Amino acid sequence: ICGTSGYEEAAAQGLIAGVNAALAVRGLEPFVLRRDQAYVGVLVDDLVTREHREPYRMFTSAAEHRLLLRADNADDRLARLGADLGLITGEQLGRVREKYAAIAAEERRLERVTVVAPGRADGARPVFISALEALARPDGSYAALRAQGAAAGLPDAWADCLEVRVRYRGYIEREHRTAERAAALEHQKLPDGLWGEHLRGLSREAAEKLRRWKPATVGQAGRIAGVSPSDIAVLIVHARRFATPPQSRSAGSSSIPA
Repeated sequence: ICGTSGYEEAAAQGLIAGVNAALAVRGLEPFVLRRDQAYVGVLVDDLVTREHREPYRMFTSAAEHRLLLRADNADDRLARLGADLGLITGEQLGRVREKYAAIAAEERRLERVTVVAPGRADGARPVFISALEALARPDGSYAALRAQGAAAGLPDAWADCLEVRVRYRGYIEREHRTAERAAALEHQKLPDGLWGEHLRGLSREAAEKLRRWKPATVGQAGRIAGVSPSDIAVLIVHARRFATPPQSRSAGSSSIPA
């Protein structure tokens, strides 16, 4: 069903299946990674909401939030989830938290430190800028700040993480806002019994695809090929009416076009 020629893709599916099998036995809620949390979340969501005519491979181009799914912040994104599942220890989680607390503290400190702006002509009057602004420039680096005595001495790997955070801050913040808007739709659940209803107002293709894939949320429904934004608007109306007790519905009333 989820055939793939990729070892990593197969391993990811096995991990998620195993975790959720254990959670089901314990009577706990399933473990679901969002598309903005991990590439594994993108992979699983693609497999359950999109039709594939060949073995699935996880390409970074398939992730609309790939700016957030960086190697340098993987521990920040996933350590707490791993701890909740018992896959990493409290000590390991504590080290991750200490790392990012130190990076955030250094970011705040660099904002208060001033350095000479690079690139000035010989003999020109020096221009002072914050060390944080210098780090954000394309030619800025934590190593250069260290050479000027402006850095506090983060380990190189942590310094690399700080450089990415500072240099791409505007893009990252915008991507977070986009992900938050998408999450609002992800959290809007669609009732299982909805697919047995007569879904008036949907295109024939959308109705067929939705009944076939039975998406769990509005966000998943919107990613199914052949389901348009107008279909989603109609689907939300159907979901709200379905969730309303029958006695509360006015007989024959509907704002959904035929």
